Amino acid sequence: MSGRVNMREFEKSTQFLIADGFNIETGQDPYRNFIYTSFQELATNISHRRVATLAKQQGDQLLSKINGVIAADEMRHAKAYSAFIKKYLSMMPMKF
Repeated sequence: MSGRVNMREFEKSTQFLIADGFNIETGQDPYRNFIYTSFQELATNISHRRVATLAKQQGDQLLSKINGVIAADEMRHAKAYSAFIKKYLSMMPMKF
């Protein structure tokens, strides 16, 4: 919206990534999806925290704050997915 990004090209790239896909190989298994998602949320938390730190070091307080807020949100997501997994595992019989 700022005019700094060619939105048509951005949309084409987005559609390519959606069509090309990234197969996390969880199929329709909701538990594997929860496990993948808990790691993915933790990874995005780390990424946004690092960007926040770099932005702050470069003097961009607003960008640092925005990424800090996003990082905190991602950590809340990671904790929620981890709680789902712990609850599920506590209900499942151990198989050896």
